[in-house]
Amino acid sequence: MILFKRVAAVSGSAVQSPQKGDQGPRRALGSISSTASPEGALGWQVCGGEKPDADLGASTPNPRITAKRLLRSGIKRLLDLVIAISALALLAPGLAAVGILIRATSAGPIIFEQERIGMNRRGRRGRSGSGESERRHRDYHGRPFTIYKFRTMHIKAEATTGPVLALTDDPRVTRMGKTLRRFRIDEIPQLFNVIKGEMSLVGPRPERLFFILSDYRRIPGFEERFDVKPGITGLAQLENGYDDGIESFRRKIRYDLEYVRSSNPLKDLMILFKTVPVVMHLRHW
Repeated sequence: MILFKRVAAVSGSAVQSPQKGDQGPRRALGSISSTASPEGALGWQVCGGEKPDADLGASTPNPRITAKRLLRSGIKRLLDLVIAISALALLAPGLAAVGILIRATSAGPIIFEQERIGMNRRGRRGRSGSGESERRHRDYHGRPFTIYKFRTMHIKAEATTGPVLALTDDPRVTRMGKTLRRFRIDEIPQLFNVIKGEMSLVGPRPERLFFILSDYRRIPGFEERFDVKPGITGLAQLENGYDDGIESFRRKIRYDLEYVRSSNPLKDLMILFKTVPVVMHLRHW
C-alpha cells in the first residue's frame, strides 16, 4: 500500500503546469480573456471554447466534454475534406500551369517534400516531465509525415547553411518561388496532406525535426501545440507572420496555444476567411 501511494504521487507530479508568463495576445478571434490559476498555470476563458483539464493524468474524463470534442473533431474533419477536395478540383488547371512554370524556370523537381512532425496521437499523459529524457528525443513530440509544397528554392539550398528559419528576402528562393510565396501558392499542395489526414486546414504550422530538437522545445507550451493536427493556415500565421527569431517563435507559440485551447469549427471558418486577404496580398502575412 505504501509503495502504491508513492507511485501514485510520483505519477501525479510528472505532468507540470505551464509556467505563468505573458498573458498572450488578446486581439484574435472573439472575446478572449486569460486568468492565472493559484498554481501559476495559464488558464483561458474563450468564447465558444473550454478551459483545458487541470489534471492531465485524470483517469475518468467527463463524458459530456469527451462527446463534445469528438463531435467538433468530426465536423472539423468533414470541413477539411469538403474544402480540400473542392479546392483541388477547382484549381487543378492552374496548378498544372504552375508546375510547368517551375520546371521551365529552374532545375529541380516541381514538388518539394520534407519531413515534418505532426499531431501527437498518443497524448501527453504517459510522458516523462524531463525535457532531456531519451524517450522524448525518440518520439519527437508527434508523428513524422512528409509535407508537400511547390518548390520555391534552388536545389540543395541548405547545403552550406543547414536548416534556418525563413527570411524576408531569402537568397535561397528562386525568381518564380518569390511569386509563389507572395501569394502563398506554394502551400496549396498541402491540401493532399489534409486529405490524407496528416494535416488540417487550420492549426499550428508543422515544425521541422531540427527545430524540435533545438532549444525551441524548452519554450513553455511548446509541447501542447502537438495536441491538434498541424494546419496550412492558423491564428499564429495571421497575427505573427513568418518566424525570424526566438522572440517571434515565442509569440507564435502563444498564438498556437490560444488556438489549441479554444478551437472549434466556427473559429476555423473565421480563420479561413481572414486568410483570404493574405492570399490576395491585401494584408501582410
